[in-house]
Amino acid sequence: FAYLAVEQGVRLAQERKVGAIVTAPLNKEALNKAGYHYAGHTEMLATLTGVKGSVMLLAHGNMRVSHVSTHVALEDVPKRLTPERLRLVLDLTHEAVLHLGVSEPRIAVAALNPHAGEGGLFGRQDIDVSTPTIAQAVKDGMRVFGPVPGDTVFVKLRAGQYDAVVAMYHDQGHIPVKLLG
Repeated sequence: FAYLAVEQGVRLAQERKVGAIVTAPLNKEALNKAGYHYAGHTEMLATLTGVKGSVMLLAHGNMRVSHVSTHVALEDVPKRLTPERLRLVLDLTHEAVLHLGVSEPRIAVAALNPHAGEGGLFGRQDIDVSTPTIAQAVKDGMRVFGPVPGDTVFVKLRAGQYDAVVAMYHDQGHIPVKLLG
């Protein structure tokens, strides 16, 4: 029933009978047991609309947070962080924040590892993947900062230093938005 409701909402939006859809939480286990094999709304909506690349973005006031990965085991998150995926998330986040009325979005990328890897001591993903991808986005004209340690990036977002944050995984991005929203 949950899948069919979302499917109908998408159809109504595509037919321009409604201006938007709002969804409630889905039980992913029940969804999959019913034969609809999606990790969540983002993947389901992408399939229903024919989109090849999608990004989850949560928003509450000035808290705008998109995600590199969403419903995956924590052990799989580092494998999801690729230059291509991070750049897609940056591009779509930039576009979304522009549509939300921010003329020159400042986007911070949250570090995957504590202290952005501390020079490789706690992992190299922030150094080897995020840093060069951020540098290329800046070179291409975007205002992107980071990687910013996850324990401070949301405080800075809330203080208005950034217009959005790209989180590396589900709980990193969801907890601050849900706590404040």
